[in-house]
Amino acid sequence: MVNSLISAGCVILGEVKNSILAPGVVVESGAVVSDSVIIDDCLIQKNAVVDLAIMDKRVDVGRDAVVGCGTGKDTANEANPTHLYTGITLIGKDVEIPEQACIGRNCIVAPSKKIADFPGLKIPAGSSI
Repeated sequence: MVNSLISAGCVILGEVKNSILAPGVVVESGAVVSDSVIIDDCLIQKNAVVDLAIMDKRVDVGRDAVVGCGTGKDTANEANPTHLYTGITLIGKDVEIPEQACIGRNCIVAPSKKIADFPGLKIPAGSSI
């Protein structure tokens, strides 16, 4: 853990840097969380990466998935270009991100989206689902 605020009740088996983790967050082995804010009871599964993201409570990031993938930090969000244009990806509460998914920069995943709601494993920068 480097330059991070970790709440009581978190389980950190992977790497966390420059991030804030609320109570109950689990970061499994091989997983990396960087430059992010992770709210209550989220699970970052084995070998997943969360980079420059804000995740609401009870998000499950599948194994080997990447939230904030690619270099498209300057690709503004198509639905909210004046609010989401610096590379931050937003994940709503109760979302299940599929294993091996790659969610780009400046994306929004609406609350309660489940694996079946994803149009594929690659979500391009600036997209909303």
